[in-house]
Amino acid sequence: MASKPDVTLLVKRNTVKVQINDHQKYKAIEVIRFIEDQLGEDSVLACVPGRDFFDVTLINHDVAKNLANDGLLADGAGFHCKFIESRIKVVSFMNIPVYINDKDILSKLKFWGVIPVGEINRKCFDFQGKRKYD
Repeated sequence: MASKPDVTLLVKRNTVKVQINDHQKYKAIEVIRFIEDQLGEDSVLACVPGRDFFDVTLINHDVAKNLANDGLLADGAGFHCKFIESRIKVVSFMNIPVYINDKDILSKLKFWGVIPVGEINRKCFDFQGKRKYD
């Protein structure tokens, strides 16, 4: 049996999107079975099908984190899993690599006729103990 549920059960932070390429191949009950085989009985609170995914709400954030970090291995296939709500919203809206310096970015913007309203803000975040930039 999975660990005890959070006080507020159905919250976004406990919901993971499970990507399914062939959405007609699997029903929600099968996805629930796959997840509970991997994470423990009664670990799934809700499973809502979408076009090519299932939004799965799990019993608590730790269980959800396990699924998001490890993915789902079932039926001889691996399924990508991610939190539906991410703290990182935009990686690069212009698809600019991290090694391009601010001067070059500003030069290109000026060439395009864009006037920046503020300074360029590069953010970094900790991803499993490693600094990542966006």
